[in-house]
Amino acid sequence: MNSTPDNASIHVFISGDAHLLKDATKQLEERIRNNKQSFIREEFVMGEKPMLELIHRAQTVPLFAPMQLIYVHAIHKIKADEASALLGYLENPSPKTMLCLCGDKIDQRTKFGQWLVKQKLIKKLDPPKGQQLFLWLRDRAKKLGYQMDNVAAQSLVDFVGDDSGLLATEIEKLCTFAGDEKLITTEHIAAVVPATREASIFVLTEAFGQRQLTRALNTLGTMLDDRDNGLAILAMIVRQVRLLLQAQSLTADTHDAQAAQILGVPPFVVSGIKKQAHNYTRAELQQILQKIQNVDILMKSSRLSHRLQLEHLLVESMAKVLKETA
Repeated sequence: MNSTPDNASIHVFISGDAHLLKDATKQLEERIRNNKQSFIREEFVMGEKPMLELIHRAQTVPLFAPMQLIYVHAIHKIKADEASALLGYLENPSPKTMLCLCGDKIDQRTKFGQWLVKQKLIKKLDPPKGQQLFLWLRDRAKKLGYQMDNVAAQSLVDFVGDDSGLLATEIEKLCTFAGDEKLITTEHIAAVVPATREASIFVLTEAFGQRQLTRALNTLGTMLDDRDNGLAILAMIVRQVRLLLQAQSLTADTHDAQAAQILGVPPFVVSGIKKQAHNYTRAELQQILQKIQNVDILMKSSRLSHRLQLEHLLVESMAKVLKETA
């Protein structure tokens, strides 16, 4: 028996992210087509059909195409006797069959798992995080013929979260909405993407920094209607005020990379925070921190509506705008 099969005939994709698994199988099929190979596609799910039926199908020469691609989903559900039978096939696979095993995990303590590791067949697909997530978003947009910068990518993550499936869906919608512009902007995201709690917090703190009172009050109202905790919202306002105070302390020659470390934020949001810091004097921000402390005590000790207390805080803190627009 051949104990070192052609790796091109066996693929193992492991991830807890269903979208990443779907992406990997799609790319596999694209590579086959790029090699100008036609194939028949079959799909099995562990536990739904006997293992012997899968093995028989894999060993059968396809009649209507040069090769067949067989997916085995939920491979993490494989039982010991099934793993033993499948391993027997994997050690001597059919040259006309490409087998793709997909699932959440592989138990590498078993003989089956150890064999896959030894043959270097397991491809673990980890969800992108941090800067890698922004690169992943920009790459997806690029594949669809559109550009997206890190600011827009951050905004999209703020709105949607880091679920790759949801993000991929929203990218496709944004590309359609952007049309001939070929550039996805934060304005497109605000217009198209449904807001999550994280997005509302982002909008509220941004509106506060820009002293846009009406926008801040409207966002606050939406968050409280969705039963967001008033104390949690207050904590986010405190964080924003402290960021603005820190930004005012930065010297003119402080680079964005250095500022990002000082502020504890990604480098590409530094310029926005610096601009917002110019909308308040240092004395105003220090007074606002005192107001927040008083509101915090009241919210914890009285039965007064959190909505009224937070609205009053925003109006008092952003009174300059209120007077200018009255």
